Amino acid sequence: MKIKEIIDYYYNPSSDSIEVSFRVAGDPETQMREAEFEISVTKDYGYLIIESDSYESEDLYLSYEEDTDELFVGDRDDFQEIKIDKQELKNFLTEYYEENSDDLPNSVPF
Repeated sequence: MKIKEIIDYYYNPSSDSIEVSFRVAGDPETQMREAEFEISVTKDYGYLIIESDSYESEDLYLSYEEDTDELFVGDRDDFQEIKIDKQELKNFLTEYYEENSDDLPNSVPF
């Protein structure tokens, strides 16, 4: 099943899962599908969809916001922006639903 478009996604770091809204080939623009996957499933299929810098230090992370003149102190994870590789996500969904077509969610109004 070819994925036509990723509409939206949300990575939940506490559950290490991703919620994704998408369309498959043949879906009208007024419809979408929604699914949720644990990141371990994407890795099992050989897709690394999370792009992030590795940071090994246990030091505190400082972030200064010039506009508000605020200094933030915390763990590096508190400030790390997680980026998702949308092309990898799209490729994963295509392969996953080609192998598991019965699991393809029904389309819902967008």
